[in-house]
Amino acid sequence: MSPKLSIAIPTYNRSQFLQGALDRLFASDAILDAQIEIVISDNASTDNTEDIIHSASEKYGKEIHYFRNEKNLGIDGNIHQVVNRSNGEYVWMLSDDDVIADNAIDYVLNKINQQNFCFHFLNAKPLNLEGKTSKVIDTDQDIITTDNNIFIEKIWVWATFISSFLFKREHWINIHNREDYIGTDIYLTYTLYALLANNPSEKKIIGSTPIILIRSQYTGSYRIFYAFGYQWFKLLTETAVQMGFDRSCLKRIARKSILRDLIFRVYSAKLNSTASLSIENIRNLTRYTYAIPIAWLTLYPILIFPISIIKFTKRIFGKIGIKPSSHFK
Repeated sequence: MSPKLSIAIPTYNRSQFLQGALDRLFASDAILDAQIEIVISDNASTDNTEDIIHSASEKYGKEIHYFRNEKNLGIDGNIHQVVNRSNGEYVWMLSDDDVIADNAIDYVLNKINQQNFCFHFLNAKPLNLEGKTSKVIDTDQDIITTDNNIFIEKIWVWATFISSFLFKREHWINIHNREDYIGTDIYLTYTLYALLANNPSEKKIIGSTPIILIRSQYTGSYRIFYAFGYQWFKLLTETAVQMGFDRSCLKRIARKSILRDLIFRVYSAKLNSTASLSIENIRNLTRYTYAIPIAWLTLYPILIFPISIIKFTKRIFGKIGIKPSSHFK
């Protein structure tokens, strides 16, 4: 019989994080349930990733389905592959550097055994940030809806966060043009929107319990401004409209993404001497945001002004209620 749940982990050259992720998975006895399979797609790592996986499988007594790509397929290609290689009715995609809460496995199994849904957004909160315990989606009760626009507006830019993705595999696989999104650096987000558009009447859930713990430091390698400047806003202003999502809803998501996400990414880049706002990055930031009025008042001044003025502006933003998402706290 096919497993009920596949925990799908794409990885590349991050064995030190993967070791911790596997240890946390196996800290729960529920992971040994025959309903669960662990699938890891290795994007041609050059470190000791393979050794870490085989050691974990032997140590904990559970088979890990390990696949190694012959060449690096990029972040999108590897995510695409790890779902293709999974066999579960549901797939939970887990980043190799995120940490799960103690009750996470039981929580996910209970959800898929008790409820029928096409997508479940697993809530998260920052890891090891003293005094910062806010959830990425602030809700005290599970949000259950069949309205795609309500769902995407609630999760907004967190639709790019891989470890919150729990979905019915059949619906994902049935998206015939998934490969078209490879190379966007947010393949999983384009595919999520397509999944929702293809299943408008099915149940979507946003969990209230944070079961993912997000590292405060960024450990990824994809192109930040290409992904969150160009492709994210292309999705909101062009592709999602073609998929049938409400324009007003998409405009609200775009404005919120500028005010609570993108301006703080640019701010962080300008503070970081190693992060260059090159011509290419500026082009990525402006290709779709130029048509959004709030970008001219908030985002573009940060691109132009010196750091001293930007720091002052950031304090003003805080006083008037423009604050970053939990990922930046």
